[in-house]
Amino acid sequence: MRICGIWMACWLGMAQQLNFKAFSVRDGMPQSQPLAIYLDDSGYLWVATYAGLTRFDGVNWKDYGSPIGMQAAKTSCICLKTDGTPLIGYQDGGVWSRDDGQWTHILPDANPRAMVTVDGRTFVATSVGLLELTGNQSTSIFTYDQSFDSDLVSLRDGRVAYFAPEGVLVRRGSNWEPVTIPRGLRAFALVRGAAEVMLVTPDGVWDSQSQDLIPFPDEDLLVNACVASPNGNLWIGAQNGIWLRHQTYWIHITTQHGLPSDDIGDVLLDEEQNLWIATVDSLAVYLPGPFQRFGLADGLPSPVVRAIYVDATNRVWIGTRAGIAYEDKGVFIQPDPRMKPSVYGISQDTDGTVLFATAEGLYVWDGSQLRTISKDEGPNFPMQSVYVDKRGRRWIGHSQLTLWHRDGSYETVEIGLKGRNVVAFTEDSHGKLWIATSNGVISFDPDSGETRDFSALAPATAWSIYCDERDRIWWATNGLGVVCVDGESVDIMDKEQGLKNNFVWQVMAHQDALWLAHNQGISLRTPAGQWFNFDLDDGIAGLEATATAIARDKNNGLWFGCGKGLSRYIPFLERAHNREPVPVIDAIRVNGKEISPGQTLAHEPDLTIDFHAIHLRGRVPFQYRLVGADQQWSESQESPRVVFAKLGSGKYVFELRTLDALGRPSKQVAHFPFVVRQAWWETSLFQIGFLVMCVLVSIWIGRMRIRAIRKRKRVLELEISKRTQSLRQANRELVNLQEQLVESAHVAGMAQQARQSLHRIGNTLNSLQVSVQELKEKAGDPSEVAFIHRLVDRLERNSDTATIETIVAALRRFTGIQGKRTDAALHELRDLELSVQTLCDAIKDQENMAAMPLLQQRVNLCTLLNEIRTEVTTATDVERLQIVCDDHKVVEIPRYHLKKALTTFLKWSLDGHADDPVTIHVGENPAPAICISGSAPSLSGSALQHLFTQYHDVYSSQAHIDMHESANLIQEVGGKIRAEKKGSRYELKIWLPHGGQETFLEKPDQVSLH
Repeated sequence: MRICGIWMACWLGMAQQLNFKAFSVRDGMPQSQPLAIYLDDSGYLWVATYAGLTRFDGVNWKDYGSPIGMQAAKTSCICLKTDGTPLIGYQDGGVWSRDDGQWTHILPDANPRAMVTVDGRTFVATSVGLLELTGNQSTSIFTYDQSFDSDLVSLRDGRVAYFAPEGVLVRRGSNWEPVTIPRGLRAFALVRGAAEVMLVTPDGVWDSQSQDLIPFPDEDLLVNACVASPNGNLWIGAQNGIWLRHQTYWIHITTQHGLPSDDIGDVLLDEEQNLWIATVDSLAVYLPGPFQRFGLADGLPSPVVRAIYVDATNRVWIGTRAGIAYEDKGVFIQPDPRMKPSVYGISQDTDGTVLFATAEGLYVWDGSQLRTISKDEGPNFPMQSVYVDKRGRRWIGHSQLTLWHRDGSYETVEIGLKGRNVVAFTEDSHGKLWIATSNGVISFDPDSGETRDFSALAPATAWSIYCDERDRIWWATNGLGVVCVDGESVDIMDKEQGLKNNFVWQVMAHQDALWLAHNQGISLRTPAGQWFNFDLDDGIAGLEATATAIARDKNNGLWFGCGKGLSRYIPFLERAHNREPVPVIDAIRVNGKEISPGQTLAHEPDLTIDFHAIHLRGRVPFQYRLVGADQQWSESQESPRVVFAKLGSGKYVFELRTLDALGRPSKQVAHFPFVVRQAWWETSLFQIGFLVMCVLVSIWIGRMRIRAIRKRKRVLELEISKRTQSLRQANRELVNLQEQLVESAHVAGMAQQARQSLHRIGNTLNSLQVSVQELKEKAGDPSEVAFIHRLVDRLERNSDTATIETIVAALRRFTGIQGKRTDAALHELRDLELSVQTLCDAIKDQENMAAMPLLQQRVNLCTLLNEIRTEVTTATDVERLQIVCDDHKVVEIPRYHLKKALTTFLKWSLDGHADDPVTIHVGENPAPAICISGSAPSLSGSALQHLFTQYHDVYSSQAHIDMHESANLIQEVGGKIRAEKKGSRYELKIWLPHGGQETFLEKPDQVSLH
């Protein structure tokens, strides 16, 4: 313990930043200067300021205001009566009580100095004596003629100590017994929280148990408050800072350590030993944590720590972004401040030399000086890591793995890095090297040359790697958590197993405890599987860790590097969280109106429940359940409110509990019972009355039914006679209707037969039409006449005899007659063809008239577009619209298919408006667009936008796409489709972005439909 005390004295003697947290108006306080502080038995912190009284639960501040006329008065003390009513004492202003939201002046003539409530009794020490409060009435216990500085405190066992002019009196039961103090001892205050009476004197603190005077380290120390901790430490608030006495050593804490102000007015310790300090500037709390942090003020060359190494003499070496330092009795010394390399790895050679891998090459500390390695002595290039194995081999990591020999030469060792960089090393008990790289881990046996690549298992950067005492290999990954290789077993630990963050920079396992540093602080996994997370409140230098900067010294102290300094874990500073968060239900409201416990509510109420936890360390998670509706606890939440809607009738109890840092539920559970009244239809009286009414109504309905049956019987007898006559008349009408139906069926059959006959006639006429065509072709066949003409020509050329001339003349007459007959036959056949065509059209019209319902079917636009889509373009040079997007991506739309689809659609949609021309324009003036305009109603915006958005087909080929695909392409490249009416015309425009470049490569084209 003496060593611990010396260490703490050295530690706090430096300008070391401690873990202080300040509160002011920005945090919810009514005024930033606290005058007195008080901690009640429930765990609330009460603070008196010039603006009044306020209460803190760890998250929120509740303002109680101040009595009229006391806004600027100085508070001397705070206390709570047994019923929880707050009391506040003002110097020369008396004691005020806040009852039912109002301030009451209960001791107007008193000058209070201190107040305590013990065993249901409230005592007030004034400048002229001691009073006891009962309600708002006071009883005098001790009274003095002259004013003096009295004090009143409660000891740790519940006794009350009162400081009076004649000495100290301690209340035991109902008696006040004096405490023997040395003659001539000048005291002015009592120490809070002590086990026995301790007096504050101008020279030091007197302990009644040891009868010793603990002298102050400063002769001019002006003490305003003093509190003792259970472990024997003394915390003294003075006008020059905080003084801590640890065993026999004094430690002075000032603004240099993070205290908001050196002028201290009051101090107290809560149950977790957090020190609350009232300064002239703000309220502050010192949250003692198990971490010591170091920065530039402690001698580090740079706050960015990248490598940590503990050598054989237990000296801790720190490699930073701007140089090297080592720790010596709580301070850091730079071997050579002139050398400021960026250090990435540190190791120690077998001769005691310390090696540093830096961005400038290899640095060496030989025990007396720091120097660089020249090219003649060994490798001299940018390095990321260095390691000396158990056999003394020196390994250097960079883009390759390099072995540095004792003769100064070096060689590259091939292990299959494939472009990866070596980040860190570790070695197992078998002499196998485990190498962390920028993409996974590789194991390498230097003796056999055998390698094994684990990058497929965890394909991420391995920032640090560690071999524990059980020969397990651990490495931290960039986004995949932590990997553990235990023999042939491989395990990956991530957020699902409780890890706070999967981006882990540092890992170290020792005695089955796993330490991890990530970008949200430091995490510890205990051998029992519990997780502890440390952040800035626990004293670490910064939340964001740096790669590979982790080490353990021979005193089991752990060192962690980050971008804002160095953190050291000291096991004996670890404190237990001995107070669990207390759940408190603030109010339950129905329609904004607060209800009381046990109250009966109307049917199906909507409840809003507000609650909080008393825990001065900050926000904690909650769990709740509504007994009577659900027996299961809810998921944890930090929101201090829950809402229940339309609760059914029944008895309910709302229960609330908190969770600690390990997720364990609190033993204390807050309860709030209430009852939801039954609806009027659910009451027993209503149900009995309803049953009686149902019986009576059933009897009445039975009697009324019998009466109605008798009456109906008489009516039916009359109705039967009338219906008999009506049936006879209906029978006669039915016979006539049957005759008409037979006639109609006959006519319908004739119509059907006529339709079939017309169809057969039409088929016959079609055949006749084909036959007429064949006759025309046959009659017009000139082959025979042409043969005679050729024969005549040859005879004329080859002979001039009279006989031949006679034959030629006869042949000419024959061909002339034959030509006239052919022309006549063709003329008659044409007339016959026209007649047959006319008759076919007439028969077709009659057949369509007979099938009139079939003509009412509308054209299926989707089918039409599918037919267009399946059409294959045979053209080799298809015009395409090339659209250049804002990101310079070129999308081509075949112009042919876009126009084809639009043209066909407009022809069908403009049925009945053929005389109205519609224009399709594809071009870029004034802006890249496709414009469709016309006056037909089918060009309405809803119709055209429906066409462009409802149907979408997968591209069938790169050669053609349908209109919908074109539209979708237009939308994909950022085109906007807009349809609007301008006068009597409708216009659809598709605007295309051009990205400041030429949008269309060919000239604008235009198609008109009539």
